[in-house]
Order: sequence, then structure tokens, then C-alpha cells
Amino acid sequence: MMFLRVLASPPATVASRTRPWGPEQRADFSAAGQILITLRQRRMASAFLRDADSENAAHDRDDHSGF
Repeated sequence: MMFLRVLASPPATVASRTRPWGPEQRADFSAAGQILITLRQRRMASAFLRDADSENAAHDRDDHSGF
């Protein structure tokens, strides 16, 4: 959201572009980063479980094949 706001704003001076961000912006980006980390962890966990399920299914087929 902040990125779009920056693109829509008129050109800024060099001094204002290099000014450190305020606590609100840091909090926004921190929250967004936490959301991305959580989504990535969920995606990795579901991929791990999917792989484990397919591996277990392969072992079950091998165990019951009659050979």
C-alpha cells in the first residue's frame, strides 16, 4: 500500500527520499513481513505433508503388492 502511495506522490527532493522512515511505516512493513513469513511457512508445511503422504502411499503399495 505504501509503495503505491509513493508512486502516486509528486517527485520528492533528495533530502526527503533519504529521510529515515517513521515508526508507522516500519510497523506496516514489519506486519507485512510477518504475514509473508507465515504464508511461506504454511506453504512449506503443506508441501512437506503432501510429500510425506505420497511417500507413505508408495510404501503402502509396495507392502501390499504381494511380492
